[in-house]
This record gives sequence, C-alpha cells and structure tokens, in this order.
Amino acid sequence: MSDSDGSDGAALRGIIVGVGLLLAVIVVGLSGSLVLDIYERREAVQERSQADCADRKNCGPESLQADIRAAIAAEDVVDIGVIQTVLGVAGLIFIGLTLKATVDAVREASAATEAARKAVELTEDHGRRQLRAYVTVEIGSLKPFEAGKVPTASVTITNGGQTPAFNVSTHYVVELLGENDDITVISMEMVPRAQLIIGSKYDKARTIVAPFGLTLAGLQDIKEGKAAIVLSGCTVYEDTFGNTWWTQFCHMYKGHDMKGAYHPGLNRGI
Repeated sequence: MSDSDGSDGAALRGIIVGVGLLLAVIVVGLSGSLVLDIYERREAVQERSQADCADRKNCGPESLQADIRAAIAAEDVVDIGVIQTVLGVAGLIFIGLTLKATVDAVREASAATEAARKAVELTEDHGRRQLRAYVTVEIGSLKPFEAGKVPTASVTITNGGQTPAFNVSTHYVVELLGENDDITVISMEMVPRAQLIIGSKYDKARTIVAPFGLTLAGLQDIKEGKAAIVLSGCTVYEDTFGNTWWTQFCHMYKGHDMKGAYHPGLNRGI
C-alpha cells in the first residue's frame, strides 16, 4: 500500500466523521428548536384557554389548568414522537458511517501488515541469496591423446559463494560422439549423494575422471573435427540454509589441440 493510498483513506475517514458530527449538530439544533416551539405553543394554548374561559360560567383555576394540560399533553406526544424519530434516524446514520470508517481502517491496517510481511520475506530471501553457496564446474584437462591409452580428464568444482557448499556430489559420463549424436544429459535425480565440502570464496576441488580407450580411428575423427570427446554431468550440493541446488555441465574436446570448450546450451544451474 502506497503513502498516497494511506493518506486518501485517512482523509476519507476524516470526512465521514465530520459528516457524522455535522448531522449530530443538526439534530441537536432541531431538537432545541422543537423544545422552544413546545414552550411557545404552551403559552399560546394557555392564553387561548384563558380567553375561552372568560365566556364560561364555571371556569375556575382547576378546570383552566386541566384544559391547558390536556392540550399541551396532546401536542407534546406528537412532538416527542417527531424528536425520537429524528434522533433515531440520525443515530443510525452516524453509526453506519462510523462502522464504515472502522472497517476501512481495519482493511488498511491488514494491508499494511501484509505488505510488511512480504517485505520481510523479500529481505530474508535476498540475504540468503547473497550468503548461499554458488558452485560452478570449470573445464580441466584431458590427457594423454594417444591411441590405445586411457585418457584421463579432470574438472574443477568451484564454490564462489560466501558460505561453504555441503554434500557436494558429482555424476558424469564421457562419450565419443559424432556431429549428429545426442549428448547424454545428467539430471540431479541421477546423482548419487556424497559428503564433500567445498569452502567459500572460490575454494576449489578437482575431480579426476577416466573415460575409455581411444582407437586410432576415433582419435583421427577428433582431430578432423568429425567427433568430440564429451564430458557431461551434474553437480548437486546444499547451502548453509539446507537448500539443495544443482549445476549441469558439458565440456567438449576436439580439434588438433584437443582444447576443451563449454557446450553453448548445457552449462546451467540454479
């Protein structure tokens, strides 16, 4: 909720209360006017009764007072009914306006509480993202490049986050693939769990993998760019808050220099 919405709501409640007070003042004024009118009519009735009594034979003080009281009482019943009706209507209007202002205030308070809760959650999430571990898998080396021998490759697992990475686990496959062959993609569900810990601030751990024996024909295809040794895998780890994350990687070795390169679409993570 913005500050302008809050100020508009406060202004509206002020207007509602002001209208209620204005109605109360009007009702008090009408009631006072009616009371004054009652007293004036009482005097008029009394004068009329005295004038009528002058033409009557039996017109003592007691009968005169009785006539006056009867006339005044009859008019008072009507006047009191009118006053009660006006007061009742005004009271209902004022209560309704007050209840509406109260409901609006409660809604605004609830909205402000919800906004504060979301702000706290965003702050906590931002803080955790700043402090969590961030693991990447960098290209290592592949050697020897001789037919009939078993090449060995290495990847470097690096944590660039502010806190250690726990239970770091890596699973991979090494394949000799042609240009049109599909690359095996390793998901986090395929990774057996380990207990390796990598410290914070670019601490590193090296993993050695042993692919398979290269044939002379396979080595020739690699040098001619018709095939490549593809090392693909996935690293799973936990941060200090107990959340699980993963990083997929795919490194390709081909060409005369057999220099490793990242696959353009299979190096990603959360």
